[in-house]
Amino acid sequence: MGEGRGRRLPQPGLTPFWDELTAAARDAPGVVLTACSGYARVEVDLAEAPAGISSRTRELVDSFPADERGARHVVIDVRNRQWLAMALELLQSARSQPPGSDPGLTPL
Repeated sequence: MGEGRGRRLPQPGLTPFWDELTAAARDAPGVVLTACSGYARVEVDLAEAPAGISSRTRELVDSFPADERGARHVVIDVRNRQWLAMALELLQSARSQPPGSDPGLTPL
């Protein structure tokens, strides 16, 4: 890793925060993680905005259009710690789903 003004700079081709995201997504239904060059993409299907999330994360979820059932397909490109924090909130909510819930939709 290179250094710049005391910060760690990501190396090209590596996906930042990948280990944190994969650990948070483990056992979470309806979640897709994609490693991209320079960022990670998190996709999660939600029946509704989860209770107990921050107002910023709620605004993010609400910014995605609901389908005819009211479900939202939320996509986050995690490029920094702010986006990581919101993704981790949604992944934590998705993991707390009861067993046997529909893996295509994460009803919260």
